[in-house]
Amino acid sequence: MAEQKNITDPFNSIAISMPVANIKITTSNAEICMVKYYEKFKQAFAPIVIDNTLIVKDNRKWYHHILPNPTTPQIEIILPTTQYENLRIKCKLGNIELASINCKDVILNTKTGKILLNDINCHSVESKGSTGSISLKNVISKEKIKIIRNTGSIFFEDCEAFDIFTKTNTGNINGTLLSSKTFIVKSKSGKIDIPENAEPRCEAISNTGKISFKIK
Repeated sequence: MAEQKNITDPFNSIAISMPVANIKITTSNAEICMVKYYEKFKQAFAPIVIDNTLIVKDNRKWYHHILPNPTTPQIEIILPTTQYENLRIKCKLGNIELASINCKDVILNTKTGKILLNDINCHSVESKGSTGSISLKNVISKEKIKIIRNTGSIFFEDCEAFDIFTKTNTGNINGTLLSSKTFIVKSKSGKIDIPENAEPRCEAISNTGKISFKIK
């Protein structure tokens, strides 16, 4: 059964730090923020606003993480529709999904897990991860998109940024962008398929994977 906590204190940034969790963040027309999680984890999380930042973290002790057959926490945050300053998520294990977010800076760091970004308007997006793919759809960044993966593919669909940097050791990099770019691509053992170069820049590096971009 899901538990919900309403956040009535004002904030303009979000900071989430979880060792293990699947995290989903969306927006609605409601005037308050809603944080949903399974009831069994209600003692673990204490969402709180400090210095205009909504903070969500795991308060459990180390021995709570060694129980047999642990269940991955599911956290859903529903934000009021407005402009936010920073959205930072750090998660060792778990998937991250963001949809319909208007935020200046988005920073997502995960060791193992998939990331899905949909309808994001921002100044910059940065993500580092060890294992897991990342998909960006309708992500419009005024400045940069920077994605780094050790193992995992990077997908773009109808995205735009002045400067794009992507790197993965094992995985494909492909998708559609909304404007022409100067493409700087490297792949040791994969096919390269890119449009003719133009300003600004898109840099893509993959050791063992295909690199393919198209301009819509």
